[in-house]
Amino acid sequence: MVRKEQLFGFYDKRGQLVIPCEYSEDMCEIEKRLFVAQSIDSSLKTDLPYHTEEIKVKSMEMALNDLSASTNERKDLNGIACALVRVMLMDSDPKFEGNVTGSVNKRGMQYLVYLSAGSKYLRVIPADHFPLMVSFADYGISALESKKTYDLIIVNGSR
Repeated sequence: MVRKEQLFGFYDKRGQLVIPCEYSEDMCEIEKRLFVAQSIDSSLKTDLPYHTEEIKVKSMEMALNDLSASTNERKDLNGIACALVRVMLMDSDPKFEGNVTGSVNKRGMQYLVYLSAGSKYLRVIPADHFPLMVSFADYGISALESKKTYDLIIVNGSR
């Protein structure tokens, strides 16, 4: 691993840069796992300490009658009320990137992620699977609206 300012990357044994220095330490570790998983023979993958199984979005929609985002109002740095995305995902410790505001609350396999109004995507970084970029436009939502609640269901790719 190599560090350049606050960003990390990886060189291989031959001294060639295989993962550029443009990731946080956590993201660099995920990119390393992806590189290793893509580089090794598939017969060896069963010995890896992590899953290489993909996850996918089953559905994403606005919860029309749910008032959670407006009654448990969280505001972004500009003082504007956030949108709430309830992510349903079976994973031990996922991380979320995008316009996430504040900490993520967990309720069983449901993660309450508050995002700034106008957000167009969410990157889900599971501990047990490959990362997933969710573009809301793919599900008919051009951008998240303030004080609205959305349900995002993520399942294993084989389901």
